Amino acid sequence: MDATLNREHVGVGLIAPEHLGEVWERVAPWIRQAFDACPRLRPSLAAARSRLRRRRWGLLVGAIGDRLVTAVVLEYVELRGERILAVVAAGGERGETLRYTGPVLWRAIQFIARGLGADSIRVTGRLGWLRWIRGRGKVREVCVDYEVRG
Repeated sequence: MDATLNREHVGVGLIAPEHLGEVWERVAPWIRQAFDACPRLRPSLAAARSRLRRRRWGLLVGAIGDRLVTAVVLEYVELRGERILAVVAAGGERGETLRYTGPVLWRAIQFIARGLGADSIRVTGRLGWLRWIRGRGKVREVCVDYEVRG
């Protein structure tokens, strides 16, 4: 990754369902890895693609230049009177791409949440995702997987 890269080379955008096929092959492995990293999320890639096509979920992507490097799956839900924009899955290329696209993606997620009138943004996954939030969030839930061997 070019160390001289600056923010004007980073772009983000929501993928319209009719354009999902153009990016799916690139982002599907990242989505699968995100599902694998959070055991509570076990939809198949086919189910995820179906939800994206039906606008039940949204796909936000980050690019450096003309190359897609990160993807975030979003879901807007109303639960017990609270409006939540949930980050269902997030992933991308390994290396420093998140360092460049992460802050821009987080600002886009905040913008989307405000536009939807959400009360909060919920991120489920590894504790490392707290770096995106930059201290403005708080840990409200911890999921522990305890393996029972028979």
